[in-house]
Amino acid sequence: FEAEVAAGAFFVWIVLFSGVHLALGDSARLRRFDGQMPHDPFSWTRPGNWWEAANPMFSYLGSIYFFHILHPKATLLLEAPSFGRLAGEVAFGIFLYDLLFYPLHWAMHNLPSRALRNAHSFHHRKAHTLNALETVQHSYADGLLQVVVNIAVQQLSPFPGVLGKHPLSRIIHNVVVTYLLTESHSGYRDLPFMSHNLWPSLFAGAPRHERHHHNGRVYYHQFFKYLDDGFGYVEPATAPLSPPRPVANSKAALAAPLAMAVLAPVDVK
Repeated sequence: FEAEVAAGAFFVWIVLFSGVHLALGDSARLRRFDGQMPHDPFSWTRPGNWWEAANPMFSYLGSIYFFHILHPKATLLLEAPSFGRLAGEVAFGIFLYDLLFYPLHWAMHNLPSRALRNAHSFHHRKAHTLNALETVQHSYADGLLQVVVNIAVQQLSPFPGVLGKHPLSRIIHNVVVTYLLTESHSGYRDLPFMSHNLWPSLFAGAPRHERHHHNGRVYYHQFFKYLDDGFGYVEPATAPLSPPRPVANSKAALAAPLAMAVLAPVDVK
């Protein structure tokens, strides 16, 4: 059930951000980083491009299915959590997911490892401002790293004396994280409900992640800002947005059919 919720949440957020321009009309261009209308945001709905949406979903759900063949699901906890536990576990999980994936993301851009760079290069293949679907366009290896991080995070609770993270906390975690990931890949900078507009001192949001796709030497956070700011992986505030730098190669292209979604909402106890 949790896997289906995560996949369904990705689908809803991607559709919503892909269709924002239908509600805003021509003014959508004023809210995007490049000042243009979205670049073919529903390409994945054409029969010839079915794999763009189908491969991430079926690779993810299939992987979770085989995982549970090897490791049966834990007994479902039916006792309702307190609001404090729910809020604390969700906030802790989002913070920890971003923290643990940060060094992996940095390594895929900076270590002298062709395998790591090839694993991540498909995600950076586009030469224009992002569309929401790019959230789930990964090589299988790249997506697997994020899955492993999320599996670990979904088992941990900041509260002592509880038997792991409550199932409802895990579900809400995945709904929130799928939203934040989709938002950061949306190509939009100025929608009032976006995280970086609601809490600019905390969330990096789409502006920094868009710049990361234009310059892979800066902004490795998924959601927040503190490590990039602390380590100096930032651009000057006045720096113009450079053209995107696609880093696709033949190996990444071969990995594309194995693209998978990001989250693995499973209990490995």
